[in-house]
Amino acid sequence: MTKMVLPSLRVDVARSLVNDYGLKPINVAKMMDVTPAAVTQYLKGVRGRGFDETIFRNGRIKREVDDVVREIVKNPRDHSQVLRKLCRLCRVIRQEALICDECKKLSPALQDLDCTLCR
Repeated sequence: MTKMVLPSLRVDVARSLVNDYGLKPINVAKMMDVTPAAVTQYLKGVRGRGFDETIFRNGRIKREVDDVVREIVKNPRDHSQVLRKLCRLCRVIRQEALICDECKKLSPALQDLDCTLCR
């Protein structure tokens, strides 16, 4: 699930840093600890697409992402605090059961079970 969720979160974070804060992609790349090419791909929708629409319909998730973005802007070099907030965000995504359908697609054996791993 990390391969789906984290890139989708990065798309939203990168977009917010560029569009809402007016930062240049090269600076966003440094702040996010990714390559400038990755940021460009996030902005163009080439990378990290697909799952973002599912999770960002949820207002709680959007607020949590905004919190991550503010932390990045406030402390661009403190990656540990950003990682803590991302971990919290993943917990919220699980609590809101936003990945269940995708998880069941990837693991068909879960379809017949009453899976409660996320809750």
